[in-house]
Amino acid sequence: MEKLTYLGLSADTIHVLSDLANDIFQLTEFDIVQNIPVPDQINKLKTSHFTFSVYHHEHYPYPKSSYLLGVSSSQIKTKVFNFFKQEYGIEENNYGLLIHPTSYISKTSHIDQGVVVEPLVSISSYTQINFGVTIKRSSTVGHDCNIGKLVTINLGVKISGNVQIGPSTLLGTGAVVLDNIKIGSNSIIGAGSVVTRDIPDHVVAYGNPCKVIRSI
Repeated sequence: MEKLTYLGLSADTIHVLSDLANDIFQLTEFDIVQNIPVPDQINKLKTSHFTFSVYHHEHYPYPKSSYLLGVSSSQIKTKVFNFFKQEYGIEENNYGLLIHPTSYISKTSHIDQGVVVEPLVSISSYTQINFGVTIKRSSTVGHDCNIGKLVTINLGVKISGNVQIGPSTLLGTGAVVLDNIKIGSNSIIGAGSVVTRDIPDHVVAYGNPCKVIRSI
C-alpha cells in the first residue's frame, strides 16, 4: 500500500489506524476527507509522528482505492460509508485492509475489504468477517461465526462459536457472547455484558445476563 485515505474524521480512531498502517506498511503520511466539518477533531490530531492532510469532500482528488473509514462507531461508520458511496461512487472493493501481524487468523476464515484488525486478536476457523468490521485489540472471535458489515468489536470482547452478528452493531469493551447466539443489526451491546440469549435489531442491551434496555 503506497497511500491511505481516511473517509470521515475521528482523531482518536485515526491515531490508532495510523499506528497500525505504520507498523504494517511503514506509512507516515495520510489524507483525511471530511464528509462534514469537524474542527474540534482536526485540532485533536497529533502530528509528532505522522503528517495529516485534511480535505473537504468537495475538494479531494479521489484515487481509485486504499480507503479506510476514519471513524469507529458502527452507526457513524455506516453513515460515512453511505455518504461517500452515494456522492463519489466509492464501493467496498475500493477500501484497503489493516491486519496487525501479531493477530492470528485461521486460514479457513475469510476477511473482506475495509476491515481493521488490531494487535493480539484471534479469529478461529471458518469465520466470515464482512466489510468494514473493526476488531480491537485482544478480542477473540470463535469458529463458524458471521460478523456483519460495519460491526465494531471493542477491546477484549470474547465471541464464542457459531455466533451471528448483524450489520452496524457495536459490542462494548469486555463483552462476552456465548455459543450459537444471534445479535441483530444496528444494536449496541454494553461493556462487560454476558450475552446468553438472542438480541434483536435496533436495541441497546447490557448486563449479566444481557437484557434489552430500550429501542434505538
